[in-house]
Amino acid sequence: MTQIKVKNIGEAVTEFNRELNYYYSRKVSDDGDNIYFGDGAMLCYLGELEEAMNEGTDLAWELGYIEETGRPASFEPSESWAKKYLSFE
Repeated sequence: MTQIKVKNIGEAVTEFNRELNYYYSRKVSDDGDNIYFGDGAMLCYLGELEEAMNEGTDLAWELGYIEETGRPASFEPSESWAKKYLSFE
């Protein structure tokens, strides 16, 4: 069973939200608001990622919004973010 550990959680949350807000502003709404803050979004993503890994499925983490293209908005943080802040046991 895979468990995900976060290194340097404060910095990890800040960078996760930076990437997520950037994605949101490019794909969903360009209103300029940074709607993601705190650790809630990252913890939700990591919980679903851990579950998907343990079930052997792919994760498409949907945000509950529709992209400007009409598709459901789904987000994945960058590979460099994952390498820097996550460890898997």
